[in-house]
Amino acid sequence: MNHREAGGRAGDDGVVELRVHGVSGTGPDDLLDRPHVQQVAGDHRGGFYRPRPDNHEGGKADGVTLEAYRWNNLPAGTAVRTLSMVILLPFMLINLAIWMRPAGAGPDPVIKALCRLLALTLTGMYVLSFVGVALDVIGWRCMSSPVCLAGRSWLSWLGGRPAGVRLAVLALAPAAAIGLVWALSARPALPFHVFRATDQPLPAHRRTAIGRWDTEPLVGRLRSIHVAAAFATLDLSLLGARTAQNLAIGTVVLTVAAGLLLIACAILLCTPPLTAPTERQLDRLVGVLRTTALGLTVLVLIHLLTSSASWPERNGLPGYNLTVVWLFIGQAVLLAVLGVVLFWHRDRRPGVARSHGFGAMATAVAAISLALTFSAELAYRVSDVLNRGAPTAEALITSPPRSCIWAILGFSLAVLVTLAVAGLVSLASRPGRIRAASSIVARDFPDAPPMPRPGCGRWAGP
Repeated sequence: MNHREAGGRAGDDGVVELRVHGVSGTGPDDLLDRPHVQQVAGDHRGGFYRPRPDNHEGGKADGVTLEAYRWNNLPAGTAVRTLSMVILLPFMLINLAIWMRPAGAGPDPVIKALCRLLALTLTGMYVLSFVGVALDVIGWRCMSSPVCLAGRSWLSWLGGRPAGVRLAVLALAPAAAIGLVWALSARPALPFHVFRATDQPLPAHRRTAIGRWDTEPLVGRLRSIHVAAAFATLDLSLLGARTAQNLAIGTVVLTVAAGLLLIACAILLCTPPLTAPTERQLDRLVGVLRTTALGLTVLVLIHLLTSSASWPERNGLPGYNLTVVWLFIGQAVLLAVLGVVLFWHRDRRPGVARSHGFGAMATAVAAISLALTFSAELAYRVSDVLNRGAPTAEALITSPPRSCIWAILGFSLAVLVTLAVAGLVSLASRPGRIRAASSIVARDFPDAPPMPRPGCGRWAGP
């Protein structure tokens, strides 16, 4: 199975025919149907190949440059690489949604900002899932039950401690999880040196311009912003539980600081200079933001350790369910705004199939649903372990946060609505897509030989 992509514009040195193999892992020489090829970009995991210039058959035909992309080594790797790909898959889908915007949108900063804010909510969802497991299920529910602590010396030693000490100690688990995701997200940046620009002048052709692939500055800034937002979300969760006792001045100051830090992360994600390759001031700013978030988390943990009063322990982690609900409300609002913006920038060109850009929204919904699936599965598996496989609901000691159940129902409904809308749009746009496909075939093959009607319908269809 091969895919063909042709593209070009005024000022380029022709049209590129890009051939990509399927799961069979066809070699570049077979893809290009040339005996001698050379790699022009990439590495051993994935690279672009072209026929050698000295090939007597040539690499061009009627102004078309042949090029092959070989990716069959990308899935290979260690277990850590596979784990990082799975955990970061929702973020990959959000990045894909940016590139699925309508053709008429162009480099719209609003669409990019909305998708990046949705990615920030995914970070918040991951952090809240870790908080829900470590602080709500274990620190609040399990430690309030002698049955749950029985036979678990690794956990029971915290049972008689003040709630502040328990939260501070157990908060190290979500902090370590943030560090793990931080480390996993840094691994894909290791091969970026392969695509980095050299001191030599860049070739005229776009696909040979290796410097265009150097996105490490943007990825590094996004990583620092998400790490800062993750620690700020953890801080707000801990301080929300602390307010169940009283509103001390220290709690208020730290809460305001964490809130401002989270707002600063959101504003930076919407800043157009974020994509500039050489913005040293911006690099220093995101570095300071990340360091500040780490320092603030240390102060919050110290603040919890100094609180010795007893806190209410029977109804779950205070403020946790409400925080999760507001997170999903924010995601729903962002998705609604994204849908409106995509519809506004829909393709209005005459003579082409109408593209409303809802593929970007469907991809964003899939990313959120996948992240929600990971988060809910973690909460349910930990609860199952703590319950020691209780066979009935009456025997359960702990249970996942109720917000997980409502979130799963809400986003299951969102997925169903998205599929229904996609089906209706596909049926409504089918006549236009058929006309566009027929127009493209007639334009590209004006002197096509006569074919049997069934064959024409099969090849010229959308």
